[in-house]
Amino acid sequence: DLAAVDPRWIRKQFSVIQERLVRELNGECCIDTDSVPSSRKSIQVSRSFHDATDDFQAVSEAVATFAARACEKSREQETVASGIYLHLNTSRFNGHYASASRADGFPVPTAHAPEVIGTALKLLREIWRPGLMYKKASVILLDLRDAGAVKSRKTLFPLDDVSPEQREKGERLMESMDRINGRLGRNALFFGAQGTVRNWRGASEHCSPGYTRNWDELPVAKAE
Repeated sequence: DLAAVDPRWIRKQFSVIQERLVRELNGECCIDTDSVPSSRKSIQVSRSFHDATDDFQAVSEAVATFAARACEKSREQETVASGIYLHLNTSRFNGHYASASRADGFPVPTAHAPEVIGTALKLLREIWRPGLMYKKASVILLDLRDAGAVKSRKTLFPLDDVSPEQREKGERLMESMDRINGRLGRNALFFGAQGTVRNWRGASEHCSPGYTRNWDELPVAKAE
């Protein structure tokens, strides 16, 4: 259990990022989502919502979207993440401010979106507090590693239940998805957890019509 490991030992053996991950697993807030450095060690995707919401479905779709985008960025720079951090907060300017966060590690560093989305949504269920009006969500991929180096590393015992064949199949799926979205436009292909009809909107966001995703946004031609 990663949470039971001495964080000081983790820092000596790995990095301060991994130490923070262990401390977060034990409920200690170590990451300021407003000041995460832009580096290859972490990838942050966050958004303030246009309207504060207590709709779990809307927030879960947003979190899934942020996780998918973070994975896309990670694959673009050919890295994989050792862990993930999720943060939610209410508005700082409307009533009592509240926030919650949690982190989790991956048995094997990954940029496989289904795995990352699943973990992000698990964390969301753990920290969700009904009745709070959430204003912002942040997803951060932690302790990024070179994908090629991780893939070539050999271990004496398997680190999870995923076979090498399944992992290779997942990588090919992500490559195909990236290729199609690169050709047809981002979100031409997307995950069901992101919602077929988007139930949330970012602050100051001007959305292009979702012709391929929402019947209500199809253009209407009228003949005189």
